[in-house]
Amino acid sequence: MKRRDFIHQTALVSTLLALPTLGFADGPQTGKISAFAKKLTPVSRALEMEGYYVRCNSPIFGLDGKVHAFFSRWVATKGMGGWING
Repeated sequence: MKRRDFIHQTALVSTLLALPTLGFADGPQTGKISAFAKKLTPVSRALEMEGYYVRCNSPIFGLDGKVHAFFSRWVATKGMGGWING
């Protein structure tokens, strides 16, 4: 079996196995919103750099009590595929 055929067949089987559960993933919809959910508000981006795509943010808690942010970035001119082509 060719590699490409194997990948296509594996993807097809995986999709077919997942289809029956897709409609039930988030449980029954009652239409009621909890008090906790009503208090949630959106926040802006935590880490943003003009001219770059920034992804994979990971907070690292240091022994000094500070939180260090590790992340991946690449120049926006390379597009979203820049993390591969970059």
